[in-house]
Amino acid sequence: MVVLLGDKRIRVDRWHPLITIGRDDASDLPVPDRYASRRHCSIRLVRSNFYLVDHSVNGTYVTFASGEEVHLLRGEIVLEGSGEIRLGRSRDEVADSTIIFRRDRRSAYRP
Repeated sequence: MVVLLGDKRIRVDRWHPLITIGRDDASDLPVPDRYASRRHCSIRLVRSNFYLVDHSVNGTYVTFASGEEVHLLRGEIVLEGSGEIRLGRSRDEVADSTIIFRRDRRSAYRP
């Protein structure tokens, strides 16, 4: 899976099975947004599924390519296909930092 924010690109795969996203500079994907928690969420690979796990107070909004938006609050969801992740705000609100995710061919052939 490829995760993008602006010009920053991170791959989640068997060599990097866990990434952290948040306001903390030590995060794998730092997000300078006041609605983001220091350790807002993480994406982890388990077998062939990518899980988004929310650790925040404001929640995480996931919009899938189908247009369906899910509000996740201290829970987890399987990320399938492609879509957008917003920290603490829905797509209806102005979000400075929209994170793009997409499952690529390399992800599909993960052992």
